[in-house]
Amino acid sequence: MHPDGYFLPHAASFRRAYHCPDQYPREIIDVVGYWAEGKIFGGVIVFDRGETDQESNPANLVQCNDMWTHSALLEGPRTLYPPTQQQFESLIPFLLADTNSWNSAPCLLPICATRKNRPRWRPYKAFADYHIFRDRYERKLPLRRPGRPARLLNVDWPELEDDRYLFEQYQTRWQGQPLDEESVAAAHERLKSNHPIITSMGQGLWAK
Repeated sequence: MHPDGYFLPHAASFRRAYHCPDQYPREIIDVVGYWAEGKIFGGVIVFDRGETDQESNPANLVQCNDMWTHSALLEGPRTLYPPTQQQFESLIPFLLADTNSWNSAPCLLPICATRKNRPRWRPYKAFADYHIFRDRYERKLPLRRPGRPARLLNVDWPELEDDRYLFEQYQTRWQGQPLDEESVAAAHERLKSNHPIITSMGQGLWAK
């Protein structure tokens, strides 16, 4: 602890959510490794381990239903996000390609989040309740479950843009104006992938 009363980080390069060397197999090396991964990939890559939650069982090492990124970018979301299908299909050949071909190929890293990268997860809920992680030891959760955020941001929940658009469209209809049926249908389709928190926070009022 610093004489002024605050704790110093264990390494100069670290991520706040992945900074406890005492819980990692390689201690400080892993702390720096998570930081480097965030710089390269845009975040720490985690996986949906499914109902079994048995990532450490050799017979279940392939238990990986989906891939998510826990963003490390300054202007990135605070929520976990998946790659789009296009990002994923482009990324795998890029990572498996011969390194000599990288000089002529466009760099696909980091994996940046856009409004197309959905649905989203709050990191605590994903880890604690839905078995989304790479290793159970990777993060030390706070003793108290975080409360609901006072404000939802578009960068964290891109579904809010569709929700707001639908609200405006239905206001237009109430005023006797025609709806943009094609755009409304597209917004409803995107909202089908909503994370439950949007509805529980009182959003998603126009989703079918």
